[in-house]
Amino acid sequence: MIEKYDVLGLKRAHEEYIKREGRHKFYDMAQKLMRDGYVTEARILLLYGWNSAWLAKLSINFNLEIFEKTLEDCKPYFDKLRGKNLLEIRLKDYEAEIKAIFVKLTSIKEIKYTGASKLLSLEIPDLFVMWDKKIRGSHDIDEKEPDEYFHFLEKTQEMAKGIVWISEECDNITLAKAIDEYNYICALNEKECSKKTQKKSRNLKSLEV
Repeated sequence: MIEKYDVLGLKRAHEEYIKREGRHKFYDMAQKLMRDGYVTEARILLLYGWNSAWLAKLSINFNLEIFEKTLEDCKPYFDKLRGKNLLEIRLKDYEAEIKAIFVKLTSIKEIKYTGASKLLSLEIPDLFVMWDKKIRGSHDIDEKEPDEYFHFLEKTQEMAKGIVWISEECDNITLAKAIDEYNYICALNEKECSKKTQKKSRNLKSLEV
């Protein structure tokens, strides 16, 4: 993993992300639904498209009322964070709010840790960076607790320090979203490289036999 993000690297990752990830429009669609006032629909669309736990566990037992109530309970915390962005926020000043939201969201089995970060990003896209299992691994994060997500944000903020980001120059995505795409592509490349190495190793062993 690099020590610092840079604008050129983020833009290149975005271009690669668009080419390689067929689900990339789900996020934009969900954002549009949010802007148009279809908040619940936006959240469900994003989870449906991007959260494997949602697809694996969604069933007739899913309680939409509890889902909406949990997000409503998060509103006071979200309101304190609105208008904040990744580069300028003093994260320590809002540690309690960020962790409280994370705890509430992860309490729902169809959301859990990856889904929580998706919903955080959808709600305040200038601040929250998404993660998943591959990204956690590439950042050497073993746990999925609120403390770890908060530290992930702190680390991300440090790696982005000094960047001048102009969203209009990169399909109007926020810096936080660009970082997510960069992390995603890096984790994907690492996974593919690992598969190639394993395949090569198996081929060599078969030759030895």
